[in-house]
Amino acid sequence: MLRIGHRGAAGHAPENTLLSIQKAIELGVDIVEVDVRRTRDGELVLLHDQRVNRTTNGGGRIGDLSFEEVRRLDAGSGQAIPSLREALELVRGSVQLMIELKEPGIVPEVMNLIEDCHSNQEVILASFHHPALIEVRRLQSSARTLALIDRVPVNLDFAKNAEFTHVGVNIGSVTEEFVRSVHRANYQLFVYTVNDERDIRRLSEMSVEGIISDYPERISATVRFSNATDYTDFH
Repeated sequence: MLRIGHRGAAGHAPENTLLSIQKAIELGVDIVEVDVRRTRDGELVLLHDQRVNRTTNGGGRIGDLSFEEVRRLDAGSGQAIPSLREALELVRGSVQLMIELKEPGIVPEVMNLIEDCHSNQEVILASFHHPALIEVRRLQSSARTLALIDRVPVNLDFAKNAEFTHVGVNIGSVTEEFVRSVHRANYQLFVYTVNDERDIRRLSEMSVEGIISDYPERISATVRFSNATDYTDFH
């Protein structure tokens, strides 16, 4: 089961910062997940929200700010909002990067940057905007794409038609039947955002392929415990 750090390791360091990504790497993740948006002047940066208010000491929409203005903001612990290029360079050769496309119109720029950084084999592109992932596959047929969904049940025909490789679902919606349906359709299933050890144990039993967590070290610890224990006590 893949250990995926949410926005780096958001339980330990300011989300979507280089410090958070580095912490996730130190915790032994397999994949680091980050969110990507675009500044007014076209720079691809790591940010979850449309506005910088929640995660920095500034205010306003990221699309209304220049990259120079964004770089002056404190994203926590003295960290700047990083560019996607910086994130790709930081993880190169150590872990994979899952890039959630928060804006559907940024696909060509993201794909060009991934190519420029020689990171094609180290990246998974994820989004709730499924047409954006279709565009990814059109631009690069071998790209790995993860369709994010909020809730189940859901008809998986959309994933088959779009040739997605992965499906991602909220922990609050996961059922054993949904996991079986995803596996029958030959997709890998990642579950977000899972911070409770009891949920990690439950997902481990369901054999999901990846867990996304603010505390990725809990995945390793819980799965090791589960493998070494008579698990009937937890049912």
